[in-house]
Amino acid sequence: MDERPHGWSPHPQISHGATDEDVSREVEQIARAVADVGITDQKTLAELVGARYWGPGRFKRAVNEALKQGRIRRVRRGVPEGRTLYGRPEKSEGGV
Repeated sequence: MDERPHGWSPHPQISHGATDEDVSREVEQIARAVADVGITDQKTLAELVGARYWGPGRFKRAVNEALKQGRIRRVRRGVPEGRTLYGRPEKSEGGV
C-alpha cells in the first residue's frame, strides 16, 4: 500500500498566478519587515509577512527578487550552518 499523503508530489509546487504587481507588493512587505526588525531568520520573516497565505513558492520568489533588487541582503556572520538570516541592505559609502 502506498503510504504517501494524498496530493504528494516529488516536485515542489509553485504558484504561477502571481502578477508583477503581486510580486512587487510581496517584495515591499519583505523589505519593510526587514527594515523594522533588522536581522531576522527566514522562518520569522515568513511569519512577519504572512507568507503562508501567499501560495506555494511565492515567498521564495519574493525573497529572491528582494535580494536581486538590493532591498534586503543575506547575513551569514556567526550563524549555525544551514540557517539563513536576512538584514537591511548595506549603505553605500556616499551615505545614500
